[in-house]
Amino acid sequence: MRFIYSILFAVSFFISTGADAQCLGSFKDIPIASKLATSSTYANLRGSADSLKVLTEELMQSAINEINQATHPEPFCPAGCKIKPEREIVFLSTPNKYLSGYDDEQVCQELRSRTRTTPIEFKN
Repeated sequence: MRFIYSILFAVSFFISTGADAQCLGSFKDIPIASKLATSSTYANLRGSADSLKVLTEELMQSAINEINQATHPEPFCPAGCKIKPEREIVFLSTPNKYLSGYDDEQVCQELRSRTRTTPIEFKN
């Protein structure tokens, strides 16, 4: 069974915290690339060009190469805040199709809801 995932890489710009609470947590994502990929086990083991593994590696390398060339977005900060010079790469992989009617479906739905509100972060 093949499941198609949407993959998105973006560069995030965060604003400095400043003295005002309105600055906290503000950011803007600038999309770099987006592709559809298959999560098929065989496609990923074979290294198929449309596999989630191959496309994720390609898009990550592209994002790494482009992060320093990404231009700052138009000002989106509240008054008194400014954009930090640091940039982060954002990776988002979202299933376009879901199975239903399996034993631990409820657990998977709960995890999906939880990671929507609190995404998993990978830091180096």
